[in-house]
Amino acid sequence: MNHDRAVYCDRNSTAATCLAQALDWARIRDEGGLARYQRETIINWGSTSLPHLNEITVYNPAEVVANAVSKRESYARWAGQPWALPIITEPKEGRSYLLRRDGLSGGRGIGLWTFGFLPPNMSERDFLVPLFSKTHEFRVHVAFGQALGISQKKARRLFPVNRVIRSHDNGWIFSYNNLILVEEDKTNIMNAARHAVSLLGLDFGAADVLVKLTPDVPRRVRSFKICEINTAPGLEQTTLSLYVQAFKG
Repeated sequence: MNHDRAVYCDRNSTAATCLAQALDWARIRDEGGLARYQRETIINWGSTSLPHLNEITVYNPAEVVANAVSKRESYARWAGQPWALPIITEPKEGRSYLLRRDGLSGGRGIGLWTFGFLPPNMSERDFLVPLFSKTHEFRVHVAFGQALGISQKKARRLFPVNRVIRSHDNGWIFSYNNLILVEEDKTNIMNAARHAVSLLGLDFGAADVLVKLTPDVPRRVRSFKICEINTAPGLEQTTLSLYVQAFKG
């Protein structure tokens, strides 16, 4: 094992452990583990707290991971981009919105809001964004300015699914096979994902993309929005291989 290099995550993470094993790097969970050896490279897997490390390369420093964890900060940095969702401060009667709680992921803290005024019990962590009428969702993995791959979110067979909030717990998985996108649309989405990751200052991340496709065949992208960047995505098979290749350079 190469103890000069490590994957750091301050909590239990199957993905971080699998990545460390595949790279043959150390897997660190606490600050004491970071200090035990003279490290030269750290992959920070989704942690917003990391001690200051002099003369050490850190991929995704804690402060930039915080940019992604905070959806408010993400949307502020993306403001004005055609693929960005705006934060709504004056909702209109008869329109639908998503009420989000900042700092949560995996579909948690998201609810549907259809009234023409701000919720009276909103906290500083809550905010509204337009409900984007997606037909499909995709995830683009990005590292070091390059799009590594794109997968499509698909409903699990024989499993009840929620079609508004398409999380793993609601019956959805990502697949790299038989993507519905034509090459031109795929390229456009992957380029936007690279831009979104870059605007947050991240070295790597997984962009979740909401897409509205035409009904005709071949189906084309009418519009799409990037809703968040995951800095500690799940890693299985193809996805793990993509990240291993990226970090090995």
